[in-house]
Amino acid sequence: MSTALTANGLNVKKGERSSNLELLRILATLLIIAHHYVVNSGVLQLIGASPVSFKGGFFLLFGLFGKTIINCFVLLSAYFMCTAKISARKFFLLLFEVMFYRLAIMAVFAAAGVQSFSLKSVLLSLIPVSKVSTGFTAGFLVYYLFIPFVNTFIRNLTEKAHFTVLLLCGFLFVALGTFKRVTFNYTVWFIVLHLIAAYIRLYPKKWFSSLKITGALAACSVILFYLVTLAVYALKRGVSPYYFAYDSNSFFPVVVSVFVFMFFKNIKLKSIKAVNTVASLTFGVFLIHTSGDHMRSWLWGSLLKNAQVYPTAYAIPHAIGSVIAVFIVCALIDYLRKAFIEKPFFKAFDKVYPRIELFVNNKFNSFCSLIGIKD
Repeated sequence: MSTALTANGLNVKKGERSSNLELLRILATLLIIAHHYVVNSGVLQLIGASPVSFKGGFFLLFGLFGKTIINCFVLLSAYFMCTAKISARKFFLLLFEVMFYRLAIMAVFAAAGVQSFSLKSVLLSLIPVSKVSTGFTAGFLVYYLFIPFVNTFIRNLTEKAHFTVLLLCGFLFVALGTFKRVTFNYTVWFIVLHLIAAYIRLYPKKWFSSLKITGALAACSVILFYLVTLAVYALKRGVSPYYFAYDSNSFFPVVVSVFVFMFFKNIKLKSIKAVNTVASLTFGVFLIHTSGDHMRSWLWGSLLKNAQVYPTAYAIPHAIGSVIAVFIVCALIDYLRKAFIEKPFFKAFDKVYPRIELFVNNKFNSFCSLIGIKD
């Protein structure tokens, strides 16, 4: 039986992933739903406008880690992809999922009268990438296309040069970004995270693999992040309690995400099929519940009524139950999509894909030859 050594030092069957990072993927998705529960419903504004309270402190913690989790998602992907071969088929699989949910949810909402239907809205939805500065999905799609070139860049760096690049990026994007002195762009930021994940993988240090050290660093950074947020909340200086949590390139989201990722990387956990199956649905869960303004308004406002529940005694159980329910329902939807739509579609697509790839490569090579570009 063929086996492979995973990032946490365990032997698993070749082609399988140990479940430690897949478990992080599930936890991260739950936390990002919790973040959206707070920030997309008016609850954060209610917290800021109310006196300091235990409930306010709980909900600040509940929704604190949204941008941190975005970093975790990218670090998870980059850690594996920095040494992997990226094929066009993988990108098509990603794009297919994005476009399916975009169009399907628009059609369902239009049929239900939640949003208006027009030719313009359909045509705009057919554009895969619009705003890479504010849209995670659009930024991730573009970043994915850059991965082969970023990996080539990384392979040609020495460890010292790689570390120097990280220092430069840390100053430009994190130090200046924490105080809003840099214009944010998801694609560029994801490339920076790719460089961080690649350094962790390619140049392992002894403490990188220590569960105790990375666990302590993760715990301390989370606690400090929360205490700073509570301080901003308690001071009531006219700024959001999430002042240091709004952007993925702010100091605390970066530090917390890196240490949490390294901690989970070091957990000894073999491949668990159920965990890996659920983890494979998390991107679908993200796409469904963040599919646009209409979804946000309907889900958190009309359906779950977060802002109306917040002043009541049931606010905390409502929040926890809502997050779990959203995760389960969205995961079931994505499981059915994979089984009955994606699998049959790509079974047919794979029969013609080699010919499409050959045709596109030939045409592109001919174009490059025509304008004098060599391999």
